[in-house]
Amino acid sequence: MSSPDEGGGAKRSRIGLVYGLVAGAIAVLTIIGVLLIPMLTSRTGPAVPATTAPMSKGSTQPSTARPVPTPSPLNANLDSRVLLVYQTLGADVMRGIPAAFKAARLKEPTVTSWKKSKSLSGPLVATAKVGRPGDPVSKMRAFAGLVNGAPRNSVDIAVMTFDYRDVTADTNILDLFDIYTDTMTSLESANPDVIFLYATAPVSTSNSWRQVDRSSVKGLTDVSQPVWQDNIARERFNTLVRQEYSATGRLFDVASVQATLSADRVSAKEHESQWYFVMNPNLSKDGSRLNDVGSLRVARSMMELVAAAAKA
Repeated sequence: MSSPDEGGGAKRSRIGLVYGLVAGAIAVLTIIGVLLIPMLTSRTGPAVPATTAPMSKGSTQPSTARPVPTPSPLNANLDSRVLLVYQTLGADVMRGIPAAFKAARLKEPTVTSWKKSKSLSGPLVATAKVGRPGDPVSKMRAFAGLVNGAPRNSVDIAVMTFDYRDVTADTNILDLFDIYTDTMTSLESANPDVIFLYATAPVSTSNSWRQVDRSSVKGLTDVSQPVWQDNIARERFNTLVRQEYSATGRLFDVASVQATLSADRVSAKEHESQWYFVMNPNLSKDGSRLNDVGSLRVARSMMELVAAAAKA
């Protein structure tokens, strides 16, 4: 039979052993944590996206390495084969192209359908009305199909214009922008011999607009989007498009042209202390479609960009 002192010593020995095991386990876990935590936090996978994506998602770098052209007044005959894919806006632009060259005292270019253009040689503007009204994704898919399936050397420059109904207050702006940039990137990769122009969404006229300096319109960022105002949604989309493609020198900024009043003045409205473009009412016949003056102005702007891109 052991003495009380011997029993107490054994108990203390067991307690010490337990404390030692616990301390050892803690030390091991600490070492594992030190080794693994940096590995886990330095993962190379994509970061978890923020709940609300910022409106400044696009990069400010050119999407291709092509030289940046400098637009200049229309002063030369068309010397390229241009593909214009459209819905409503393109019809107005198409109508203004011959008038733009005639006003510049230049030879009016051939403007024909994409189907007929395949049997014609030389410079021309081939037009194709594709997709469904108000469904920009269907238009982009059709645009990609036409370019990717085009006979060799049948297209030098290609542009797809948006419609007034393509971007409204109900549009998911970020999703549409992602699809647009993905489409353009894919087309450029598959068709290195084709020069692509990018385009902003057209705007409509608006009541109580104001004449402001062009530099005041810097795009709408971090603002709400009332369901009653389509032009606010268009400015948000166009802000992303400008951020992504302005540096290429190949951006057909339709909204900016539509809003122009003079060299440095534009028609605009204010929302949450920021200005956005609306169409100069003198360029429209019904608030959305272009009249003859508007068609001439927007067509001339596009063809000046075409000429500059072709030279570059």
